[in-house]
Amino acid sequence: MNIKHLQYFVVLAEEQHYQRAAERLKVDQSPLSRAIKALEAELRVKLFDRTSRGTRITPVGVAFLDDAKRILGAVEQGWRTLQNTSVYSEPLRLVLSDTTIGLANLRLSRWLTRLRESLTDVDLRLVELSYGDALRDVRSGIADVAIVQSGHGNGTDLKTLTLWHDPLVAVLPREHELAREEELRLQDFLRYPLIDCSPNSEAASSAVIHDYLAQQGADILSGEYACTVLGMVTLVASGFGLGFASSHQMEILSHPEVITRPFVDAGLAFSANLIYRDETPSVALQALIAWCEANIETLSV
Repeated sequence: MNIKHLQYFVVLAEEQHYQRAAERLKVDQSPLSRAIKALEAELRVKLFDRTSRGTRITPVGVAFLDDAKRILGAVEQGWRTLQNTSVYSEPLRLVLSDTTIGLANLRLSRWLTRLRESLTDVDLRLVELSYGDALRDVRSGIADVAIVQSGHGNGTDLKTLTLWHDPLVAVLPREHELAREEELRLQDFLRYPLIDCSPNSEAASSAVIHDYLAQQGADILSGEYACTVLGMVTLVASGFGLGFASSHQMEILSHPEVITRPFVDAGLAFSANLIYRDETPSVALQALIAWCEANIETLSV
């Protein structure tokens, strides 16, 4: 079907007058008339009646008019898509992991916003997966890069770029005796049962605490287990133990019966890491890495 014939049909249907339609289309009446006849022959219907009183669209023409407009609208959208240079940009497949444990916070949101606004030539595609699935997809090439928290063994086949550090805070029942302190020592915090990260959670964010304690020769008094920060906060509020979380994630969570306190001990922090395959990166991934390395200081704010 000739798109130009459809355009002529729509204009003539709106004007119902060959001369006005021809003037609007900036063509002579003869090519307009030939185009309508060709369209009618192709569709095997009569679209217009020409009488001594003028031109009148037929009932069949009225029924076809909406379809013709939809076809022309789809064609126009197709041209706009082809003229949009972003559709030719190289895709960058980014996986977000550990968002239920601590990575989902204002800092990550702002980082993604700045990334989207800075790498305008990159077709950024995001998906949220568990830690194990994130590593699997990066290793297999399904994903180009992933953002995960520290405390994991990512393997020697993957490169790691640390984006920022997020200090840990203690999460306490509001009426707990430690809530009276402005800052806490870890040794005082560990005198109480701890809501630890569930062994069934692939994130295993408690590895940050466990690794630190192993270096200090200390240990955790295990209480209950939680797979998410929301679950941990609920258990803390219910009096089952104390908890820990990243300071930035606790900024976007609130519970009337829970309070947070910073630790005075150095080294207690999550780190957000960019991980990718140990091979020559794509052009899009090179752009991402270069942008991150150039903005490490501002990303840490």
